[in-house]
Amino acid sequence: MMLKSGFQLLEDERLVLEIESKLYMTSSWLPLRFLWGIIRPLFQILGFKRSGYLIATNKRFVEYYTQTIFWLIKFRKYAESISLKKIDEQVHWVKKGRFLFFCRAYQVSYDRFCCCKMPWTRVYFILKGKEEDEAIKIVNLLNRAVTSAQ
Repeated sequence: MMLKSGFQLLEDERLVLEIESKLYMTSSWLPLRFLWGIIRPLFQILGFKRSGYLIATNKRFVEYYTQTIFWLIKFRKYAESISLKKIDEQVHWVKKGRFLFFCRAYQVSYDRFCCCKMPWTRVYFILKGKEEDEAIKIVNLLNRAVTSAQ
């Protein structure tokens, strides 16, 4: 099955959700967060960003995005597949608002584990142009997909 993003699903997979968004991540590991806090502003100045899709199926999450550098140059396309067993049982969301731009967005996140069941990275994606009930519905769909695989 071909999706809106152009990503091809496996034969035995069923699509739960496909969301277009900007993706970014942090870590719960303090040295990595410290290092990323130094590097992230430099990347923002140089125009690095990851925009693409989060694709949730009944077997995995796929982060399918294009990496852009210097605001215009499409550097590479990337797809990363994460088994639902390596994702924390909770998908979180936070309402983000900007006062000066009067823009509202919802930030949804989930924790990915490394091989030893320690949370390694937290992946964020932004839902723009959505209402609160739509954001809650998306989070509930993702939570159901994750808990059904656990």
